[in-house]
Amino acid sequence: MKIGMLWFDADHESTLSNRIERAVSYYRHKYGSAPEICVSHPKTIADGRTKKIAGVRIERSSSVLPDHFWLGIEDV
Repeated sequence: MKIGMLWFDADHESTLSNRIERAVSYYRHKYGSAPEICVSHPKTIADGRTKKIAGVRIERSSSVLPDHFWLGIEDV
């Protein structure tokens, strides 16, 4: 993914699923389609077994800051 929407959510009272669902909902509203991938920092997505949330593939990368979610369409 080269282009996407960066979403910040530091609400640690909410589950990871809820945080990503909010980001996906906003992305759908703003762009009119669903994202395919969400990239976040390993500290934010501590469970390495998480593969999909809200229909979006989850990836971990230390190049994204903690509590940030980078959503977009996968490169072809």
